Amino acid sequence: MRIRHALYLLLLASLIAGCRGLDASSTPAPATASATASTTLTALPTHTEPADPSATARPSPTPLPQPCDHAYLPVVSGANWTYAVSGNPTGDFEFTEQVTAVRASGFTLTSRIAGEIFPHTWACDEDGLTARQFDGMAAAGIALAGGQITLVTDSVEGVSLPADLAPGTRWQQQYTISGSQAFPGLGTLPVKGTLTVDYTTLAIEAVSVPFGSFKALHIHSESMYDVRVGSGLLSFSPELFGSSEIYFVEDLGMVRVEIEFSLMGDLQHTVVALTSYSFR
Repeated sequence: MRIRHALYLLLLASLIAGCRGLDASSTPAPATASATASTTLTALPTHTEPADPSATARPSPTPLPQPCDHAYLPVVSGANWTYAVSGNPTGDFEFTEQVTAVRASGFTLTSRIAGEIFPHTWACDEDGLTARQFDGMAAAGIALAGGQITLVTDSVEGVSLPADLAPGTRWQQQYTISGSQAFPGLGTLPVKGTLTVDYTTLAIEAVSVPFGSFKALHIHSESMYDVRVGSGLLSFSPELFGSSEIYFVEDLGMVRVEIEFSLMGDLQHTVVALTSYSFR
């Protein structure tokens, strides 16, 4: 796979891990996206004793919400989503994401893209869900000349999905990254900078994807880069900008993303749409 293609796929995975954010062998669920639970019926008794008038009814305890419970991202071990991507400069393709581990304070969302596997660690607390790495999107924007790029996320500020998502919600997230990239003929150059994403929740809107038609929460995001590659005379700052229209459905997750991404003045428009979803 060409480096530029691989990094562009990483860009999409990071944007929606969802963003984004499953597994190609998943079985499509009905368009209503509601899970069907099996129920065992027990025959009613033909005789019952009178109730004890001295007995006091005790209400069943209400389960406390867990840190990873979120209305717009089902954090359930084995849950997996498959997405079709159109408008990619090197051709259309599919990728999947799956919840591969759930912990008390977080979970792992694993992306499978063109035969490669990319695990992403998320953290959960009372403020919401937070993706702990954003290296895929940053790598896609920085790798202009090909070559091997290695990035680490030094720090994360803000959440990826607030717990109280609703129309009118605004928030910001910033990633500080560092690493290195190998350039043919130049050797290895350092990479360092920040990526800031501003989010605005707009409204509940109708949206249709191959998986079905839904009422979805529409979120607009804008990504701004302040990144430098190299040092001294051998350094440059790529001109990068990205915006997305993201649609989440309650109890289902992300169903559609429309991405505008400008790389050194080259504008790309890509659509990501849910094709299947399942628990397993």
